[in-house]
Amino acid sequence: MMDLRVQNLLQEKQYLEISKSYKILFDFMLQPENEAFFSHILNECKDFVGRAFEISEQFRIPVILRTTTRVSHSRSLVECTEPVNLEREYAFDKNPPRHCPLPIWGRQMRRDLERKQHEMSALASSDDSQLNKIETRSQDIGIITSSMAYQFVRDVFPEASVLKLGWCFPFPDEIIRKFASTVKQLLVVEELDDFIEERVK
Repeated sequence: MMDLRVQNLLQEKQYLEISKSYKILFDFMLQPENEAFFSHILNECKDFVGRAFEISEQFRIPVILRTTTRVSHSRSLVECTEPVNLEREYAFDKNPPRHCPLPIWGRQMRRDLERKQHEMSALASSDDSQLNKIETRSQDIGIITSSMAYQFVRDVFPEASVLKLGWCFPFPDEIIRKFASTVKQLLVVEELDDFIEERVK
């Protein structure tokens, strides 16, 4: 049986070798360009918050801003803009036909929601949305992606054209069709569930 002290020394040596390897990795990841890279992501996340409020005010509907673990666990300086003051009073509007999905109002609420979804889909496909962007490069391959998956796509497929979706639902159908018509091969890269892929099919 190996002496316990010798075994501990061997384990410590292995630990030091692993630590050196990780130090090389971390030193590489903390280069200035990577710091600027994460700063861009977080600044974009901050801008999305403001855009979410604007969309919510425009359509009178809740907007969900979904972040990933990597974004949520990051921090950086961001560029601040001037606060926006609303002209209306800051108060809860007691409006049962709008907020209470009882049968007497529920059918109309459903019709209003479907109308708003069509309007939002059109806005998401337009240049005014500022959230969905087409990056034109090679026409041989085009990739539809969103969130942190976009960063992996840019690393692995630097030559590919990319449709970066910041506004995923309601689906921006028109911009998806426009992008798909410009490339020979279309891929969808997303996290976990095939949410976007099923719609594109």
